[in-house]
Amino acid sequence: MLSPGDIVLLDFPYTNQTGSKVRPGLVLNSNPHNKLEDVNVAYITTEVDAYAHDPAAIALNATDMAEGTLKQTSVARVDKVLTIHSSKRGPGRQGAHHPQQQVPQSRATKQQKN
Repeated sequence: MLSPGDIVLLDFPYTNQTGSKVRPGLVLNSNPHNKLEDVNVAYITTEVDAYAHDPAAIALNATDMAEGTLKQTSVARVDKVLTIHSSKRGPGRQGAHHPQQQVPQSRATKQQKN
């Protein structure tokens, strides 16, 4: 089961529906009581400068990792969320973000509704 803060590789579709790209994603939430076993995952990008002041972007550095590594400083975009079944997680879990650095549930939920 995936947990908030896990980093997974997924095939994220482009918003214009012309294709997709495999990229890492940050698990925002999971609910062990959810019979559908769905999880919400924010995509991660290395375009840090483009999103440095975006309130929907969370900076991720190598020092933020509890497990695994990041090749370079990145941002998780909580306004670009994919809902997936926990069994459809691509090549699998790649690492984990420090629990104290995770997105507060209320912020992630607010961003998803906008």
